[in-house]
Amino acid sequence: MKKIKIWGGLFALVLVLALAGSALANESTPSEYACNQDPMYTRDFNGQVTISARLRDMPCMDESAVIRVLAKDKVIKVIGEMDGWYKVKDSDGQTGWVGATLIKSTEAAVTSDAGEAATDTGLAARLKGYILLQVEQHGEAWYVNPVNSFRYFLKDGETAFNVMRKMGLGISTANLEKLKAKEKSLVDRLKGRIVLQVENHGEAYYVNPVTGTLSYLKNGWEAYNVMRNLSLGIKDSDLSQIESQDVEEYDSESATADNSGNSIALTGVLSGPKANLAWTLNNMTSSLGFKVVMADHENPVYPGDEYHYYTDANLRTDAWDNLAAGTYYFRVCEYLGGKCGVYSNNIKLIVPDTAANSESDGSITLTGSVNEEGIGILNWTLNDMTSPLGFKVVAAGHENPVYPGDTYHYYSDADLRTDSWSDLSGTSYFRVCEYLGGKCGVYSNNITLEF
Repeated sequence: MKKIKIWGGLFALVLVLALAGSALANESTPSEYACNQDPMYTRDFNGQVTISARLRDMPCMDESAVIRVLAKDKVIKVIGEMDGWYKVKDSDGQTGWVGATLIKSTEAAVTSDAGEAATDTGLAARLKGYILLQVEQHGEAWYVNPVNSFRYFLKDGETAFNVMRKMGLGISTANLEKLKAKEKSLVDRLKGRIVLQVENHGEAYYVNPVTGTLSYLKNGWEAYNVMRNLSLGIKDSDLSQIESQDVEEYDSESATADNSGNSIALTGVLSGPKANLAWTLNNMTSSLGFKVVMADHENPVYPGDEYHYYTDANLRTDAWDNLAAGTYYFRVCEYLGGKCGVYSNNIKLIVPDTAANSESDGSITLTGSVNEEGIGILNWTLNDMTSPLGFKVVAAGHENPVYPGDTYHYYSDADLRTDSWSDLSGTSYFRVCEYLGGKCGVYSNNITLEF
């Protein structure tokens, strides 16, 4: 497959981005994984919400319900983790799940909900993509972004231009023609969005959220007028139930990370110094192809980090050859012409140093107990050794479990010394081992826990 490097340029052509309407759109996180499929790990720290985030009743997108919205900068208690989600508890004792990328650790105390405005997520969902006009004030216009359900104030044509520049979705000429022809599946997916004709001069169109009709947005002021003409009147009391955000605060990556409709699920394995990647699309297409981004830090981005570009919208695999020893992070994204749209989950692959691939001479001491909640807590210490590639914690219904072969948890953090196991019953046996890449080196003692 031909790999092409393209440096942006289409953004400058998007001068006509200006809003006009309403609609639906979708959100994203890797929803390929079933709810509660992975074990939950106990956590105990305070976390601060980095951008207004939905609190869900389960750690996944497609099957979960939104409990409420946590305001930006709110501090909550993080009590568990599962597959990229944090289980959290607020000051009132309410628990739920939030995407881990939207929470950062803090020393600040848990904050009260006092004074926070309630948010009607149902109303926001119904008005996704609409232009709302404050009929009880002076006709101020607001756009409800279909991607994240926040409302954005449309002060004037310049503001409308900024909204379109930041929130416009690139579309190929072929798909634009399908929209004009009212192809139902595409219209339903893009209602309320602003689309940019990236294969031409970045012409902007608004997809009416009700009829699916396209409105051409020639420039910022014309788009502003189109938006007002297509607007829906709303009372102040209803508008206050839709959370607002400043246009400049909008982060397309964070917004798509909480997108319940569209997602990309990425997996990867190592074959020697070669990384083999594969992905699936959920409720979406990517007509302009994909960027596969790689870096030595988490959550690589385009533009910014090293990448492979594939123009084939049907491609679902990639390979990175001859990687040196080290830790690599990968993501794949929907390419929108000069920028990425929906990102996949972040995966981490470690290419071992062959010098580190021999068994150590030291030992590992493992201890464990079962707490009142029935969770097995394990702790270990290293004696005269290190384990640079991390640890495998193996469990079985027989003594001396091994890897590969028995159930395990893998930790790439060489400094980690604790693990937890839940949803077990009866007698279980545990060992932790030095991970050497595909096999174990030094094993700890065998311990027995009764659940």
